[in-house]
Amino acid sequence: EFLTRFNEFWGPGNKLLVDSRMRAVICEKTNCLVAWRKAGPSGAVATTACAYLDPKLHAHQMEHCRKAAALKGEKLEDSLEFNYHQGSRKRYRRLTELTEKAAMGKPDIWDALAVVADHAVPYPDRVCLAGESKGSSERNPRENWSVTQHSAVISGPDRRALYRSVQSRSAPKPVYEYTPKLLLGPGVKMRPEWQADVDAGRCELASPPAALVD
Repeated sequence: EFLTRFNEFWGPGNKLLVDSRMRAVICEKTNCLVAWRKAGPSGAVATTACAYLDPKLHAHQMEHCRKAAALKGEKLEDSLEFNYHQGSRKRYRRLTELTEKAAMGKPDIWDALAVVADHAVPYPDRVCLAGESKGSSERNPRENWSVTQHSAVISGPDRRALYRSVQSRSAPKPVYEYTPKLLLGPGVKMRPEWQADVDAGRCELASPPAALVD
């Protein structure tokens, strides 16, 4: 009812919904099917696009990938759609596992950034992509790249974000190799521990955009 009222239900897409008591649930949706996934033991949830962890929705997606490959006369191993969505599901599963592992401790904004910057396992399982392609460990400027990342505290007195992005399209390097920028929320004052990260070169202090200046 909530999704329909605000016109968010129609069409495919994965959504993260959080209520006023900070209880979260994931909505996974194709054009014609929907599934719900609750939080793990830690209470944390994570979602991403282009794949479904729900078995029924995943099977539906792969069935249509097979039909598309057949219509184009492709073998599955050569099908862009089939391989992309299979890889996306592996990254999705790793994203949820890393999120749950981090949330079982006392995660901070750096732990959140480490999850989205994950590149500790080979392609396609890794969360963060850097031009890797199927069957090759070499980077390819024409392949998929994670071009921007951020983690943020979006409520309370410590509102702030760490963010970074790929700075060159012609000679890209992995986004996780760039130094993150620290952006403080409106009215939030610098704290000694955050300043220590800046002084150590762990991040750079960013000037707030004009719209955020009090």
